[in-house]
Amino acid sequence: MLFNLFRIRCDFFVVFCFLSIVCQSQSNAQESQGFELEAAPNWVIEYDPGAIDDVPTDEVSNGLHYHMVDNQIRVVKNGDRTSYSRYVETIVNQSGLDSSSQLNLKFDPSYQKLALHSLYIIRDGQRLDRLHSTKKTLLNTETELKRQIYNGSLTLNVLISDLQVGDTLDYSYTRYGANPVYRNSFSYSRNINWGVPLNIQHLRILWGKSNPLVVTAINGEPNIHTTQVDEFTEYQITQLKPQKLDSESQVPQWYDAYSSVYFSESESWNDVVSWAYPLYQFKIHSSVKQVADEIRSLHPDQPSQIVAALKYAQEQIRYVGLEMGANSHVPTAPEETLRLKYGDCKDKTSLLIAILAALDIEAYPALVDTEYTKLLQHRPPAANLFNHVIVSLRYQGQQIWLDPTLVNQSGNLANLYQPDYGFALVLKPKENSLTSMASATAGSYVHITEKYFIPKKHEDKVTLSVETQYSGKELLDIRDSLEKKGKKKVADNYEIYYQKSFPSLVSAAEMTVKLDDKQGTLSLKETYDISEYWERGDEHYEADFYPNEVRDAVFKPDQLKRTAPLALEFPNNINNHFEITFESDGWSFGDENFVEDNPFFSFQKIVTFEANTLRLQFNYVAKTDHVNADQIDEYLAARERLREEAYFGLLKYIKSDATETQTEMAEDEPLSRLQIIIVVYLLGMVFIWVSWGLESRQRPEFPGSHFYPISGVKFLILSIGTMGLYDIYWSYRNWYAIKSKYHKDIMPIARGIFAPIWFYPLFSALRQDSLERFDKNQVMLPFFALVFAAAYLIISFASSYFEHIFVVILGLLTSLFFLPLVVYINSLNDKYEGAYKYNSKWSLRQVVALILCVPLIAYTLAIETPFLPGDSVRTESQMLQSDLKFLYRKQVLPADETIEYFYSDAFFSIRDDGNGFTQERVFSYWLDDQQGFELEVASFDQIKNIEVEYAEDQDSNTIIIIKRTDSSEFMLFVSSVDDGDKLFFNTLNKLWKSKK
Repeated sequence: MLFNLFRIRCDFFVVFCFLSIVCQSQSNAQESQGFELEAAPNWVIEYDPGAIDDVPTDEVSNGLHYHMVDNQIRVVKNGDRTSYSRYVETIVNQSGLDSSSQLNLKFDPSYQKLALHSLYIIRDGQRLDRLHSTKKTLLNTETELKRQIYNGSLTLNVLISDLQVGDTLDYSYTRYGANPVYRNSFSYSRNINWGVPLNIQHLRILWGKSNPLVVTAINGEPNIHTTQVDEFTEYQITQLKPQKLDSESQVPQWYDAYSSVYFSESESWNDVVSWAYPLYQFKIHSSVKQVADEIRSLHPDQPSQIVAALKYAQEQIRYVGLEMGANSHVPTAPEETLRLKYGDCKDKTSLLIAILAALDIEAYPALVDTEYTKLLQHRPPAANLFNHVIVSLRYQGQQIWLDPTLVNQSGNLANLYQPDYGFALVLKPKENSLTSMASATAGSYVHITEKYFIPKKHEDKVTLSVETQYSGKELLDIRDSLEKKGKKKVADNYEIYYQKSFPSLVSAAEMTVKLDDKQGTLSLKETYDISEYWERGDEHYEADFYPNEVRDAVFKPDQLKRTAPLALEFPNNINNHFEITFESDGWSFGDENFVEDNPFFSFQKIVTFEANTLRLQFNYVAKTDHVNADQIDEYLAARERLREEAYFGLLKYIKSDATETQTEMAEDEPLSRLQIIIVVYLLGMVFIWVSWGLESRQRPEFPGSHFYPISGVKFLILSIGTMGLYDIYWSYRNWYAIKSKYHKDIMPIARGIFAPIWFYPLFSALRQDSLERFDKNQVMLPFFALVFAAAYLIISFASSYFEHIFVVILGLLTSLFFLPLVVYINSLNDKYEGAYKYNSKWSLRQVVALILCVPLIAYTLAIETPFLPGDSVRTESQMLQSDLKFLYRKQVLPADETIEYFYSDAFFSIRDDGNGFTQERVFSYWLDDQQGFELEVASFDQIKNIEVEYAEDQDSNTIIIIKRTDSSEFMLFVSSVDDGDKLFFNTLNKLWKSKK
């Protein structure tokens, strides 16, 4: 209770300190507006950007073409710095307009002042001054809050309201001042070629201090013009259209192909040590000694004392960084960090060094760069090349690295894992070189053992237990995942992973987690039941074992023709072991031992069989973190050899007894619902056709009848019930009567089939008959006939191209257009005898036709409801809860995720097939005749690319191809109705890119 109250007070103190500093910064900023509108300093050279008429629109990125980039820096004798920048950029498209319509100029008000000098829009050759008319706002921009770092920076936001595509923006500004911690250790670096086209680049440095400035070029020799200007040494680099460099994918983070130039006040690494070493010198406070005494009392030997001190700094001191001004590099006194119970890397490092010193263990700070790692060895000495600090010490001749900011670290000193940051600069007197951290990669691995118990009968459940042991980097990752996601979520994800191979797999017990803090390992154990384990072949059952983690470790590069190295995960030590125990006898396997050893990795496959247990061992060890560009073919050949061997298959041949023959099993398989429906409809159609043919031959003649009379009620029932098909038959019979009466050379069957086109001519023929009989039109007014004919034609056309429910309903109502014609014909015939009485009777084939058609009407209407899959893309809110529960039970997606878009191509139920995506994953599932329920799932971090093949018409589906990073892929099928496929793909693609 007291500890929690103490933490709450500390949290309050942190927030109070931060808000006080920020408020003070804001107050000061408001007093002086935080920035100035003024002319450029008089020492700045104003370069002419020249004519802006050369815009390579096909090569630009993010919609911008940089015409000129100008940077000028002035350092005076006392170390004060002024940095001037000017940019001239052309807006090529909407993307560039969005990014350039507002400028965000960041500065630290604790030691910097910002001045905005000019802001022009160049349009149609005219320079439009927008310096004073734009809206300017000061914003607090804590960009590192997620990392618990508060830097107190401000951003001047300049909103440009009238910028247009095609405009050129020309603006300049100056930052006065620099972090005072660098006053005696100036350094500046700049790339001199870009990944985008650039017309003009200027770089100018005025150096006013007495000690020389060391200039170093990397990956090239730029033309640096050096002159003396009064008391300053001037360095200038001017480049016209510097070479554009296209970066390649999947390169190591330490690889840098860009040419760059470095200016540094440090001539050697010892100069950097001399600058940084004094910052970390503190006397040992009594509170620190007290902590050391407690550690010594609990841990008698030095190795355990070192680990205990490290864990104290990691676990008892929360990570919070207040990095305003000089605090970005000057550590807090250890006793103060101990009191506050929080600090950043330099604070934790100082505290850990102090505790170790109190334990009579000598340790030093070590500057590292976690981003560029090994690239540091190729850079000239400079103070600003580091972004992190850790602890270095030597114990029994071994270099030990300790990072007090790591969390969830386990193990004793002998197996304590420390990430390899490439090279470190140890801050101790007379140190004049970087120290390699390469030995820090030992002890990181993942060991996976899958144990299968195979029962005698192929239809019985197979049990699977999986034990995975993590160490080193893998342990840090899994503990982080367990803390952030929770054990249940991690277990659910593992279950989904194994369901890719075994769709019927379900968890049989709760996942267990066991941490061995001394050995530095963590073990997870899972247990599953697999009800449909074997895959059915023609004459056998089969099962495959793939060490997927090993296979994924040797991936195929996206870019095969390369000039840059290919990055490999390193360290990466994987043991994929399988133990398959058979209940039945008669199994036999030969021993195998395959070894693949090359410059990139070593791989071993060992197969043994003893006492009905088959053991498969697949062991992989990465040897390097990259493949040189000229070694890609060698790597790919080694990869292919590994993938050919990283597999083992089982075959169980089907016995020829009566219970297991393939023939009898096929006979026992029931027809699917869709097959039954198709058979029923085919039989019904055959019956209707045969019955109609027989009735046509036996149909009596009715000499006194006129046209084709039928009861209006029966006409409406048949017309609506057959979705307008009866209209065709009715039209055909009347055209046949017209042909017979007037001896016209027409085709009644063609006019019946194309009834919408011949509706008005049919009306005209009946109207002519009425005029001849009654000397007047008793059918209907020609105007209404024309309207009905046009409506009939439009609805018929729409129903061929659209599938909306209202189109279907209108199609059913077209039978009403025929009623005036039916009524007129019936008025010419006796209702109690003859053709009218005969045609109005119900026949069996007509009843069968209704039975066949009415379900189709109901289905057509129902697909617009959640009860059937439908013909369009849906959201989760348009789906039934029972269907969602089915997806949860089948592990298609976790219950806590929401479906963004979904589509099923099934006939009756989405349980037969479907695909969609959530905020976390993409899924596709289907029912296979042989395999049963099949499932493909990929989280967004497993997706390498998404491709689409749009449907050519609304009767076909769009195909979306999901390509995983392990080179596997699966497809989604999406309806193109109402452009749902475009909405589906665009949303999916945007979501995936946002997660990359």
